[in-house]
Amino acid sequence: MTSPSHKEGARNREPVKYNGASSSNQSQNATIKSMIILTVGNPKLKKNLVSLGYINAGLSLLPAKLVNNYTDELSGVNLCPWSTEGCRINCCNKTGRGKYKQSQMARARRTIMYKTEPDRFFALLEEDLLTLQAQAVKREVKAACRLNIYSDVSWENHGIIQKYPSIQFYDYTKSIRRAMSKDMPSNYHLTFSRSEDNVIDCWRALSEGVNVAVVFKNTLPSSWMGVKVVNGMNHDLIFLHESPRIIGLKKLHASGGGSSNFFVDHERAMAELTV
Repeated sequence: MTSPSHKEGARNREPVKYNGASSSNQSQNATIKSMIILTVGNPKLKKNLVSLGYINAGLSLLPAKLVNNYTDELSGVNLCPWSTEGCRINCCNKTGRGKYKQSQMARARRTIMYKTEPDRFFALLEEDLLTLQAQAVKREVKAACRLNIYSDVSWENHGIIQKYPSIQFYDYTKSIRRAMSKDMPSNYHLTFSRSEDNVIDCWRALSEGVNVAVVFKNTLPSSWMGVKVVNGMNHDLIFLHESPRIIGLKKLHASGGGSSNFFVDHERAMAELTV
């Protein structure tokens, strides 16, 4: 990939080039050999997998419109078209390894390739998926893959998921249409994500048996909206949960501000009810 040119007035922005495997994929955990496009070492993915009989990998792209800060080749690209202000401000993209410049650059390279060189991008992605599939067979476990670690791309429209029926794909989405669609590939599981302004859609999803992910500010309650809460922090394999369920997640980093309703403060709500 050629180096993107700088926009006028953005001379300090570092152009990105793609030279093969990113540094974030050089030191993978020992479960799967190194990949090019997919990541296997992300802490969000690798919790308690052995006991569940799975190996998994994921795709880390830049969320929302962040890639536009790295290149002139793209204009107005948004990989989180259903995101809200609260979602963008409190995004986990810069937590963990994401706080390091090299991780952000690697995500930028992948995102630019996805948008400007799709044939090359999907060829490399398929190589990684074949590796994941082969490793699962070798280790006598199942393969899972999360293509939207930080993004919300409609991968079902690219045909890639349908091409690998032995891999269980899964993602979170803020698109109620995608979450409730009856036309998704059978090996693609979606969990709807609550935000500060979609409570009605949460009800709709739960009523149709679609699980809803909720980020709680403090401790996880036993139920929310009258539905049982399961601990989504124990592992990333959300497709293993029964439905309908609330997938309870915890606020793990300092809030960037924005809407005070993005995180659910269950403890405060209960205290106010008992006053």
